[in-house]
Amino acid sequence: MKIIFAITILTTLCSIGLGQERIWTAVTGHEIKAEFVEVKDHCVFLKTPEGIISPPMESLTETSKKLAIQLNTAATRARLAKLTPAMKASTILPANYPVAGNNLIGPYTSEAVDVYLYEPSSMIYIFFKENNQYLSEPLRLILNVFYTDSSKIKNQTFPRPPVKLLDKPSFKNGVFTLHRLHKDDVESELYIEIVKETILIGYQLDDPPGISHETRHYLAIVSPAAYAVEVADDGIKQTYFNPRVPATGVTRTELKEIMSDWVIDVTLRDKPEGLQTSFPYTESTQRLLGRHATSINLQGGVYGPHSVSVAPTGSGGTITPWIYPGRAPMDGFNIYFSKESPRLPANQPNSMLKLTIN
Repeated sequence: MKIIFAITILTTLCSIGLGQERIWTAVTGHEIKAEFVEVKDHCVFLKTPEGIISPPMESLTETSKKLAIQLNTAATRARLAKLTPAMKASTILPANYPVAGNNLIGPYTSEAVDVYLYEPSSMIYIFFKENNQYLSEPLRLILNVFYTDSSKIKNQTFPRPPVKLLDKPSFKNGVFTLHRLHKDDVESELYIEIVKETILIGYQLDDPPGISHETRHYLAIVSPAAYAVEVADDGIKQTYFNPRVPATGVTRTELKEIMSDWVIDVTLRDKPEGLQTSFPYTESTQRLLGRHATSINLQGGVYGPHSVSVAPTGSGGTITPWIYPGRAPMDGFNIYFSKESPRLPANQPNSMLKLTIN
């Protein structure tokens, strides 16, 4: 569930000899040569020379589905083997997070949080603090710019990465702006305004005339995980960790007790009668998948003494909780923000995302 998860998986696959191109076959008979990345949300993510595609599992033949499951199991075990419960809060530093090729713009510092901004990727990291110490991995935000081509395998998703900066990035008096040119001559502008513990984020996208595939977009907010895991000789063993519990790790039962008052509260735009919208971190939230919310409030040990409220500033944008059953919220989750009219200015008052840290 991390922003850099695909990059990490690719590195891991190469190290164990799995990062190689293979033939993947759709039930329609169409074949494509690509490298395996991961299985997530019932889709198989594959790396092609043109970018990452994500056909649904059901669109592949049984042979290709079995191959995807085998590779995903091997990649997961290799990734988990590198994580140990010996993590220390002192190792949680901004220097651990930038991707190669990024430059720091900022940071912004307050009593409760530190905000680090990077270009040209538009990565935003929010570190929560208690007694001037970072409590966990950061809350991550990134603007995703992409398009979908379903002419061959269903739901082929391709990124439109930034090609160059159109203006020098600006970060002044708590306001950050970034103007970029993406692949296929798509332009984007990112606007971030920080006032104490309130963060406003907006974006604008412009497609050139005659573009073959309309640009799609969302701002991903990725919550940090509550634990780390490692592999034992007899299989995958989960060892739970958070800076607010002992660094030696705790059992699942112990962690459940510690997390008993960690809660996600969701206010839905349209709430069917009887639908639960307040969830302890130890409970599945799959019933909310795909529903639009007017606000989401996060609280618990990952954020220390703070709580985080996520909401659109008006009717021009929507937020959607993407909290995968069986994996989250204990190991983190995503919230997606999308503008209904991406051509409107990035700082349009009624179509921005507002994060409030209490």
